[in-house]
Amino acid sequence: MPSSVVQPRSSSVVQTLFGTLRRPRQTFAALAARPAWTGALLVTFAIIGAAKVGLMLTPEGQQALTDQWATRAEAFGQPVTDANYQAFVNLGSRAVEIAAATAIGTGLVLAVAVALLAHLLFRGRTGATLSQALAVTTHAGAALALRELVAAPLNFVRESLSSPLTLGTLFQGLDEVSAAARFLGMIDLFWVWWLALLAFGFSAVYGRRAGRLAAGFIGLYVAFGLVMAGAMAVLGGQL
Repeated sequence: MPSSVVQPRSSSVVQTLFGTLRRPRQTFAALAARPAWTGALLVTFAIIGAAKVGLMLTPEGQQALTDQWATRAEAFGQPVTDANYQAFVNLGSRAVEIAAATAIGTGLVLAVAVALLAHLLFRGRTGATLSQALAVTTHAGAALALRELVAAPLNFVRESLSSPLTLGTLFQGLDEVSAAARFLGMIDLFWVWWLALLAFGFSAVYGRRAGRLAAGFIGLYVAFGLVMAGAMAVLGGQL
C-alpha cells in the first residue's frame, strides 16, 4: 500500500477523522482495506451532541428554537397566533431534550441508515461488507461534527438557528422570503461536503466512480431543496 495512504489502525480515531477531511481519497482507501467505525461513530456523536445540547442550555438557544418554529410555520403559510406562539415557547422549554434527540438522529441513526441503504444499493457482487460501509458513513460524519462546532457559537451570537453556512450567505441582497432566497438558504455547504465525502468513501468500497456518485448525491440534495423552496413559495403565498 502506498505510504501516502493513512493507516486507520495505526492512527488515533481523531487523526483518522482529520484525514477524512484533508485526504479523503487516501483515507477511505485505507478504511476500505481495514474498516473500523465504532470509535468514529462515538467521537462524532459526542461532538454533535455536545454542540447541540450546549447551545440549547442557554436562553439564547431556546429562544432561537422558538423563533425557528414560528418562522417555519409562517413559511408554510400557517399564521402564528398568540396561542400558537405560546405553544412554541412551551416546546422551547424542552429544547435540551429536542437537541439530544436531533443529535442522536444526526450522529448515530443517519450514519447507520445511510450505510445500510448504500450497502443494499451498491454491494452487488463486490464482496464488500457492511462494516466497510459503516466505516465510510461514520468517518464522513466528521464534516457534520465540524459543522456543529462552527455553527453553535455563530448561532449563539446571532440568536438564530438558521444555518450561517449556506449558499444564502453569499447572496444577502435577495428578499429573504423569496423562493430563490429560501432555496439558497437550504443548501448547506457542510452537508454538501458530507455528501462529497460519502462519494469518495463508497467509491473506495464499491468500486464506483466518485464523481458520478457525488453528482447523484448532491443532485438529490439540490432537488430536495428546490421542492421545499417551491412548497414554501406556494403555501406561503410568494407565488
